[in-house]
Amino acid sequence: MKTETKMVIAIACLTFLFCCMIDVIYIIVEKNRFENKEVIDSVENKQKEAFSVNQSSVYNMICIADIKHPDIVLRQAVLETGHFKSNVLKKNNNLFGFHNGKEYLKFKTIFDSCIYYKEWQKHHYFGGDYYVFLNEYKYASDSNYVNVLKQIKINV
Repeated sequence: MKTETKMVIAIACLTFLFCCMIDVIYIIVEKNRFENKEVIDSVENKQKEAFSVNQSSVYNMICIADIKHPDIVLRQAVLETGHFKSNVLKKNNNLFGFHNGKEYLKFKTIFDSCIYYKEWQKHHYFGGDYYVFLNEYKYASDSNYVNVLKQIKINV
């Protein structure tokens, strides 16, 4: 067999092996990506389970965000989320029922919802009785909103 023919066969074999190696590498990378996604999802779920949303944790976030009248605002969070069980909270991290008219606002974290509340409060509340403010501002469409808030027991 001629040297040129042997070279062509060798190159063809090497090309074939190279293509096989690329396929194997691709399969390994995709498998790892899939497994890593499962690991990441598992870790995120564990973090969510470890951090329970309750009155104490929400009150702390409200205070860290430096929101005025934290006791009343905590009552709002309890009411707006149905004691921290609502889908709006779970899907949108929205503690206070903020919406844009069509849909509920979505926040990256629950704390971001508190930061949004702080900014909202800074632009709308200028002092005085906070319950009166919420009623006059018509924070909620329910005319009994403030009375319902006052009935909510908080333990912080």
